Amino acid sequence: MKQSEKTSTAGLSEEVRGILRCLGCRGPLQNDATALVCRKCNTLYPFTKGVYRFVDMQKYANSFGFQWKLYARTQLDDADSQRSESAFRRRTGFRPEDLAGKLVLDVGCGMGRFAEVATRWGAHIVGIDLSLAAEVAAQNLNDRSAYIFQADVFNLPFAPESFDYIYSIGVLHHTPNCEEAFKTLPALLKPGGRIAIWLYSAYNPWYRMSDVYRRVTRRMRP
Repeated sequence: MKQSEKTSTAGLSEEVRGILRCLGCRGPLQNDATALVCRKCNTLYPFTKGVYRFVDMQKYANSFGFQWKLYARTQLDDADSQRSESAFRRRTGFRPEDLAGKLVLDVGCGMGRFAEVATRWGAHIVGIDLSLAAEVAAQNLNDRSAYIFQADVFNLPFAPESFDYIYSIGVLHHTPNCEEAFKTLPALLKPGGRIAIWLYSAYNPWYRMSDVYRRVTRRMRP
C-alpha cells in the first residue's frame, strides 16, 4: 500500500470498511473524506493523523501513549532485531502460513510492534489502541497493510464474525476488568477463527488462566 493512500478515509479497504459498525446504532459506515459516517444515524468518526477515532477526546489515554510517542521505533524489528518475531511466535502460537492473506485484529497494538511482524507475514491488520500510541502505530505501519483505530475494547466498532485471527499481547491486564475485556473478543471471530491472549503474570491474578485461554480459544469454534 502506498503512503499517499492513507491520507484520507479513501485508503480504507472495502473489506475493512464492510466490517465497521456505528458505536451507537450499530449501523454500517461510509467514507466522507476526513471521517467515517454512520449511514443510519449520521454519527461522525474522525480520521486524523492516520488513525480512525472511535473514542471521545476525554477518553484518550495520553499518559500511557506518551512513552510510545517518545520512543516511536523502540522494539520494531526493522529498527532492532528479530526479538519481536520470536516473542510473537511464542506468545500466540501463530505461524506465517497461518496469517498470510488473513484479516487479523491486534488488540492493544501500541506503537505497532507485533502488527509489524504480522504484516511481514502477509496479514491484513486492524489494530486498536485506546492511547495516543495509535498515532505512532499509524506512522510506523504507514506502508503496510494495516489500519489503525483508536477504540475501547469494551465498545468496539466491528461486526460479529469479522476476523480470521485475533491476538492481544500484554495488554488486557491494563483494562479495568481483564476477564470482561477478553469476553468481548470471541464473538468477533469468523467461524473456525483463532484467538491468542497473553498477559504479564505480575499484573493480574487472572493471568494464571491466560495460557489455558490461549490454548483453548485459538481452536475455538462458534
